[in-house]
This record gives sequence, C-alpha cells and structure tokens, in this order.
Amino acid sequence: MTHRHLFYITWTLCGIGLCQLAGCGAGATDPPRQSVQDAFRNGQAALEQGNHNSAESQLRFAIESGALQPDDYCQALMLHGVALARLQRFDEAYASLDRATQGAADLASVQAARAAVLQLQGKTAEADRAFAEAKKLNPQVKPFKK
Repeated sequence: MTHRHLFYITWTLCGIGLCQLAGCGAGATDPPRQSVQDAFRNGQAALEQGNHNSAESQLRFAIESGALQPDDYCQALMLHGVALARLQRFDEAYASLDRATQGAADLASVQAARAAVLQLQGKTAEADRAFAEAKKLNPQVKPFKK
C-alpha cells in the first residue's frame, strides 16, 4: 500500500469520525430529549387520568427512545407496567416491572406497582403480601390508585 492510499484511508476514517461526532448518520434520527421527557410526563399524567392506552403508548415511546435518565427510565418502566395491567396485558406488565427492578433505586415503588398488578388480576392475598414487602422497604410508600 502506498503512502497516498494510507493518506486517503486515514482522511476517510477521520471524516467518518467527525461526522459521527457532529450527529450525522443513524443518531441524527433519534428523538429530541425534550420530546422524550414530554412523552414521559404525558404518560404519567395519562395514567393518573385513567387514559391507559395513551399512558401505555407515551411511556413505551419514552422507554424505547433510550434517552431517559436512569431514574426516569426505571420509573417509566414501572408506570408502563401498571398501564399494561390496566389494559389486561398482564404478562407484558410483569415483564416491564421485572426490567424496572433491575435498575430501580426505589424498589419499594416497584413492589407497590407489582401489588397493584396482582390486585388487578384478583390475586388479593398475593397483592397484600407484595404491598407488605414494599412497606418493609419503605414505610412511606403509597399504593397505586385503582
């Protein structure tokens, strides 16, 4: 290989690296962080208002974006699990809660969410045990609204 070839290869690789740093390529299509945060907040609000379909889709968007901060990501997973359960999609709800458990700083809230899912399934005794466990982790934890 000649020096000229090495020069062109090096120049091309530097150009690719600069383009990636500047935001060119696949990363340029990532959703803006503000729209992700809006989706997260809108999902929370929709869940509180009982609009479970909207909550599920907004929270899913925020989760799948990969742009949430770790604490928000875990909270979004937890809330997404509750929204899924309210839509009678229990297997998906448990999967979302399991993912939330892996990185959650607030395990008591995740356990309270699990209790809410169990309650929605009519598993009252299991729900009571799950919520008691949440209370052991944090006596201040609140149950999810039905």
